[in-house]
Amino acid sequence: MMLLKSSTTILFAFTAILLLGCGDDSELRSARSAEARADEASALLRQDIADLKIQIEELVKKNEANNKKNERLVQANKKIRQENTRLAKQLEDAKREAPVAARVIPADVWYAIIKSDIMPGIKRSLDVRINKKVSKDTLRAIALKLKAQDSRSHERTFICYVLPGMEVGSGAWATTHFNPNLEVRILGLTAEQEEALKRQPDDRSEQVIGSWLDETPFIGGRITIFRQKAKLFMERTFKDGSSIKKKIVTKASTSGKKFEDKEENGFGEYYWIDERGNLQFWDQDGWISTAKRIGGYP
Repeated sequence: MMLLKSSTTILFAFTAILLLGCGDDSELRSARSAEARADEASALLRQDIADLKIQIEELVKKNEANNKKNERLVQANKKIRQENTRLAKQLEDAKREAPVAARVIPADVWYAIIKSDIMPGIKRSLDVRINKKVSKDTLRAIALKLKAQDSRSHERTFICYVLPGMEVGSGAWATTHFNPNLEVRILGLTAEQEEALKRQPDDRSEQVIGSWLDETPFIGGRITIFRQKAKLFMERTFKDGSSIKKKIVTKASTSGKKFEDKEENGFGEYYWIDERGNLQFWDQDGWISTAKRIGGYP
């Protein structure tokens, strides 16, 4: 009886152990399954975060591109406003100056276009022969009239004026450039400056050989060749009253009278009084310019 009771107890204990063991394995599998699901959820979350970062970066790039585009639009609008302001001012200037143009071109002044170059929409360049020296007001009037004769629109208009006897391409006596606003410049001698230079008295201590008027743009003036104390000199007097003087020597010539600088200039430059008494300037490359006689030789 005692042995049966002990066997029953042992069987019950073994059964309990088996049951307890089966319960622990089920819980373990359940825990492992939960852990796997958690890992999967974590991986999905990391992928969502990575995708979200990419989307944010793309949005930032698009925003930056839009900002740059907006900046370009702002600058373009600014330029358009500036151009409209400039065109409006030009129109007002033209309206204001048009009556003046008809009023200040004297009847004894004539001019003609002798060369024209056009880059459509960009610039128009004109070389104009004018019959005599005129004032800045007259040049302004001529410029406005010439510009109005062309119905096409150009950003710039450049007009160069040459006097009778001047060659195109050898310098202009005056210019009226619309760059884009009109600027009038007289590069050579004005009529008043010419008269003042012509009236200059010669030094009585000098033996004047001749005097000439040089119309070279920017450096035009009066040129005098004279002898003083057995030495030859050439003196240039500019339109502002300043002057320079240098020693020259006579050179043998079969036609006219020829002079050279006493000190070699390195360019083969020499001066020749032609049959009309005008003073021509030459160098090793050929003719440079001619100054018209105003007194003395021959």
